[in-house]
Amino acid sequence: MQRTVGVERTYFISDYNVIKPMEIFTDIPEELAMDDEFVRKIRFIQLLDIELIWKKYLVLKGNMDQKSPTDAIVELERLKSNAMDELNQIINKEK
Repeated sequence: MQRTVGVERTYFISDYNVIKPMEIFTDIPEELAMDDEFVRKIRFIQLLDIELIWKKYLVLKGNMDQKSPTDAIVELERLKSNAMDELNQIINKEK
């Protein structure tokens, strides 16, 4: 039996604007899936990860709100490009 454990949190940014970070851990081996302590710890770690994502979003948004829209776009594109490069390095390392 394989099991999936996940959490989702909804944060309200403004009227009709929400952000829903989600954390999912899949293919948990049966011996761990049946261990309630393990599953509780995984959920707790997932909740902490989501809270970290939210706080990092707030910091990023605060920094971008201080910039002109054009400068914010340039900075966001740079951050996105760097993140994609890092992700590609991780993917290529596993091959």
